[in-house]
Amino acid sequence: MHKLIMMEKILLVDDETELLKSLKDYLERKGFNVTTATSVDDAIEIIEKDTFSFILSDLRMPGKSGAELYVTVRNTAPETRFALMTAYAEEHACKTLKAHGVDILEKPFSLEDLENFLKSKLSHGFNGVVFGLDLTDLIQIISMERKTIALIIKIPGAVGTLYFSNGELINASVDNVTGVKAAYEILLWEGGEFLFRNIDPEKINREINIPLEGILMEAMRRKEAKINKKNKKTKKGGENVKAGGT
Repeated sequence: MHKLIMMEKILLVDDETELLKSLKDYLERKGFNVTTATSVDDAIEIIEKDTFSFILSDLRMPGKSGAELYVTVRNTAPETRFALMTAYAEEHACKTLKAHGVDILEKPFSLEDLENFLKSKLSHGFNGVVFGLDLTDLIQIISMERKTIALIIKIPGAVGTLYFSNGELINASVDNVTGVKAAYEILLWEGGEFLFRNIDPEKINREINIPLEGILMEAMRRKEAKINKKNKKTKKGGENVKAGGT
């Protein structure tokens, strides 16, 4: 059993090169097959060319975060087991990720702690609680991490984009619609595939000046109204069928 575990391939992602080297050297001495990456972009390039049994990434890094890598992995390789290491396990963003099935390894940890963590996760297999984050949860994480990024949402027949600058939603687009109207349309979508793109906020026309919290609350209200309207139609249709049957 242990021999099978040791042969599985691990990808470690952290911007601290000295820490990465230390972790890699230790784990390889213990028999693990380890590849490292110092950024999310490097990790994505590696994942495109190779497969891994387990990916362990730091949460906070310059540029893209471990949360963004998690979303990418869930879209491209959902069978890959994934965990985050962080010293900020009590922050809301981290708790949100944990609630969606992401394993968390809290810093600081010893080399033995890391070894035992990996052995435990590999021996128990993928937890399979949730493969992806809800769009609203993902937006809140982007906001809390003050990311400057474009979040692209793809659903069958449509593609929408939300533009963030330092965690603030500054614009949105779907088809020929932009601004708040586009944001509300996107936030009413169910499911979808999430992608990220780096942006220069100076080149994005700011059309949204409403606080993000207000937009999310209004979107929730509209979604509930849409559901209630659908339920009423379903109920009315059922009553008509019953009346016709009698």
